[in-house]
Amino acid sequence: MFRPNIQKQSYAIYFLLFFLLFILNNALYSQNTELASNTANELTSLEQLEKMQIGVWAMSDNINLIQQKIPSAKTFFYLNSSIDGVAAVKSNKIDCYIDDEPIVRLLANRNTGVKVAPIIVQQFKYGIVLRKNSPLTPKIEKVINDFRNKGILDDLKKLWLGKDDSKKTIESIPKQTWEGKNGTIKFYNSADSEPLSYYGAHQTLIGYEVHLVYLIAKELDMRVEPTVIQFDSLIPALQSGKADIVVSCMTITDERQQTVDMVPYYDSGFAVLVRDENFVSNLGILESLMESFQKTFIIENRWLLILKGLGITITISLASGILGFILGFVLIIVYRKNNKFISWIIESFVTIIDGIPSVVLLMVLYYVIFCSVNISPMLVSILAFTMSFGAVCFVLIGNGIQAVNIGQEEAAKALGYTELQTFFKIIFPQAARQFLPLLKREFISMVKMTSVVGYVSCIDLTKASDLIRARTMEAFFPLIATAIIYFVIAHLMTFTLNKFEISLDPKRRSRKLPGIQEAVIDFSKIY
Repeated sequence: MFRPNIQKQSYAIYFLLFFLLFILNNALYSQNTELASNTANELTSLEQLEKMQIGVWAMSDNINLIQQKIPSAKTFFYLNSSIDGVAAVKSNKIDCYIDDEPIVRLLANRNTGVKVAPIIVQQFKYGIVLRKNSPLTPKIEKVINDFRNKGILDDLKKLWLGKDDSKKTIESIPKQTWEGKNGTIKFYNSADSEPLSYYGAHQTLIGYEVHLVYLIAKELDMRVEPTVIQFDSLIPALQSGKADIVVSCMTITDERQQTVDMVPYYDSGFAVLVRDENFVSNLGILESLMESFQKTFIIENRWLLILKGLGITITISLASGILGFILGFVLIIVYRKNNKFISWIIESFVTIIDGIPSVVLLMVLYYVIFCSVNISPMLVSILAFTMSFGAVCFVLIGNGIQAVNIGQEEAAKALGYTELQTFFKIIFPQAARQFLPLLKREFISMVKMTSVVGYVSCIDLTKASDLIRARTMEAFFPLIATAIIYFVIAHLMTFTLNKFEISLDPKRRSRKLPGIQEAVIDFSKIY
């Protein structure tokens, strides 16, 4: 079978490819901006939106509100994040992007080539989300009303939505100097909605919502325990009891209030982001590249967030790979005992795990099975991927064993080998040569699949990249940097597994024995 020798390729080729992608990205943006029509630039009424291609955030629960307000809209595009919305508007893939007003205004301030249209699609309120009939609801309502009457909410808006970024630091948020006699508030947030909640310098969670929660906790004399997870995992975390409150740009709707309590704290609305046809960039390719690099890694020491996420990704991958292999190996040993009931249990386990997507298995374990247990999200992630990889190992090892001629097992038993000796000395070494190449690929796939652990509040490499994108408001460099890091991880792990595979193959490993030198015979002296 043809196997390209990637190890011998020059890394300069990959750097050149990355650089060409960056140039192409800038060239396409410039071309699309020049070809763009002025329709979006002249947007002044909702009727004009009906003729446009509109981008919305796929995870938003407000999509129905937008569609009701613009029922005859031409096309809706569902995007994974507000950063993708900016990129789509810039590249002319969509005419406009609709999102919450504070987020859209920040997107326009942080990104060149886009601006806010002078219309509001729909007015609404954000609310602090609690479980239905929570004892905290009336207490928080009273505190919020007091803050509103005293002008504290207005002061928070001036601070966090203002232009002076020097004041937007962790020092602006009250430190937990109070005793916390009334317990702890488990506060969950997605940290991807600057300026309301995001990661600031030194990877600290800051923003309007974070500041508000600490002020509420101070009034209630409670400690704060913040946790960051994916937006679409916030409500499951609340309903499972993992979270006491969720504060993350949650819009108050009648449907939502039927299942949870919501305390309003911020008046907002849907704003529209469009291209700025009058913008002309003065930055060259290299200057733009360096600026993007500094935003992604240097400013606010964001490389530390990448490093922390990389450590979590490697830890989960290695632990799940080792434990998954052990699990699959143990299942094979037990399965070979030929006990019908135990074999049926193992087959059922493997079939169920193999048929469930990893992200679904992860969320079921965290939000359903361990909903009432205070367990580390990393441990749950390791458990989920151990089960998933263990099922794969069971199948691959089993197929490798079946490839070994049964006559060898019979011959070994005839020579007096026990069943375990036959398996470990005769069958398994030969089976390993069959299943290791496939197992190696499955392991690398599992490493890349760990990018979904952000759903259970693990800030892995992918989640760290998403948080940086939410902070820098640009998509290209964080995504490419993450792709390169994953490539390097996969490359190094493949190299290590190749060495291990060679050590098990007698045809490929070195035949030199330690302490023994090859004899050199001088035939001229013999004759």
